[in-house]
Amino acid sequence: MPGEGTLPRQYGLTNTGDEGMTKGHYRRLLLMALLSFLSMYALMYAMVNAAANIYVNLNQLYMAGLALVPAALGRAAALLQRRGPEVP
Repeated sequence: MPGEGTLPRQYGLTNTGDEGMTKGHYRRLLLMALLSFLSMYALMYAMVNAAANIYVNLNQLYMAGLALVPAALGRAAALLQRRGPEVP
């Protein structure tokens, strides 16, 4: 039967072992993680009323990274779920 055992092409996923698509997913995941980290770090300063009141601290980097981990893991899990089972 045509199309049997193939994953939807609209997501760019096939069972042909194409590594290029997998790398694309990891690049997007890395880009999403980087943008999320930067936005979370910047939002920590949302309530600062003057630039003189900004104090850069390693704790804030740690908090942004700590908030990033569950978001990145959730996104990675969603990508793996959408990808479907590996077809030998």
